[in-house]
This record gives sequence, C-alpha cells and structure tokens, in this order.
Amino acid sequence: MPVVDFKTGQELPPDLEPQEPPNGGDGGNIGPMEARIASIEATLPHLATKADIADVRGDIQRGIGETHKWMIATVIGLFVGFGGLFLAMSNALKPPSVNPAPIIINVPAATQPAVPSVPPGK
Repeated sequence: MPVVDFKTGQELPPDLEPQEPPNGGDGGNIGPMEARIASIEATLPHLATKADIADVRGDIQRGIGETHKWMIATVIGLFVGFGGLFLAMSNALKPPSVNPAPIIINVPAATQPAVPSVPPGK
C-alpha cells in the first residue's frame, strides 16, 4: 500500500515508506520514555485551563480599563491645576493699577439774596 504525503497529496517513493525496525523490533527498552511521560503526566494537573486563561485575560482587561480612567483623570487634573497656576501667576505679575487722583471741584457756596428790613412801598 503506497504512502501519501498529507500536505501535498503525492505518493512517497518506496525508499521513504515506513519500514520494519531492525532485529524484528523486539520491543526495545522504553524505560527512559516512561519516566519522561510520568513527569509530564505529573505536571498536567497544574497547568492552566482555557477557563483559567479567560479569567486572567478578563482581569487584565479590567486592570487596563481602570488604569486608563486614572490616566485620563490625572491629565484633566493636571490641566486644571496648571491653568489655575497660570491665572494666579498672571494676576500676581500684573503691574498694580495706578488710580488717578480724584478730581475735586470746589463750588462756592450759594449766597442768599439780601432781604430788606423794610418792605417796599410803605
């Protein structure tokens, strides 16, 4: 039975077909392989599952969202603070306004007409 390459779909030449192991393949010694498989099987229960990864991903996304909120709030606060500082410094550095001396106008007191002591016509 010919062997077909699964990527290209072409038949492999006879020299690349699987062959029987030498010496009849008497089972060989797979002791070191069993130890490696046992260590892998001991590690498997401690590896993360898809649900664990999804939980961690959600936590990271929430953390990023909270960080963005804090960054925006900080930038807004800095703008307001520096704006207030600018206004305070611009008012402090203004030269004092010179109030001109008030203009005083002296109006002479009104004089009363002289009243005759004797009425006219008598």
